[in-house]
Amino acid sequence: MLSFLINTAYAACADAPTKIGVIDNITTQIFNPIIGILFGVSFLVFLYGVVEFIQGSSNEKEIEKGKQHIIFGILGLAIIVGVNGLITLIGNTVCSLGS
Repeated sequence: MLSFLINTAYAACADAPTKIGVIDNITTQIFNPIIGILFGVSFLVFLYGVVEFIQGSSNEKEIEKGKQHIIFGILGLAIIVGVNGLITLIGNTVCSLGS
């Protein structure tokens, strides 16, 4: 879905044992779609905050709500990118141990 926005995590190696194949399947079929969906939700929260910030320019309370949504969206994006990096790191580590 949004795979063009984030790098996908793969744990595939050349001559990988069966356990690595299972980890690869779990990563590609479970973690990557979840990461893509959460990335999209975080991005939508960020955009909602931007729209709320712009539309509520005359109301201080609306500006604060917009700022909060922007911050939550950015934090969500940072967390998701970090988790994706950890999944890639673990996958590569397991891959190098299996070789």
